[in-house]
Amino acid sequence: MAPNLPSWKAARIDEILSQGVDIDLHTLAKEYSTTYKTVCQRKRNLERQISPSARRRRGPPPVITDDMVEYMLSLLKREPDLYQDELATYL
Repeated sequence: MAPNLPSWKAARIDEILSQGVDIDLHTLAKEYSTTYKTVCQRKRNLERQISPSARRRRGPPPVITDDMVEYMLSLLKREPDLYQDELATYL
């Protein structure tokens, strides 16, 4: 098993990758004496942390509109003991 990347190297690689500079990942890996795979994994992890909302939603578009949500909230304020099927009949 390979040794862990020292924290100062990881922090520096993350800093460079988060700046958005167009840099060759092979060069970056060679400069910090790590593997290309490690740099790619760190870049992928940073992209996930930065923009989770940018990920593509799977499945069909949502059926419930904003007006429906507001109506359901008002119903639940009046009658907080409604079950989902009872709420669906109101809609």
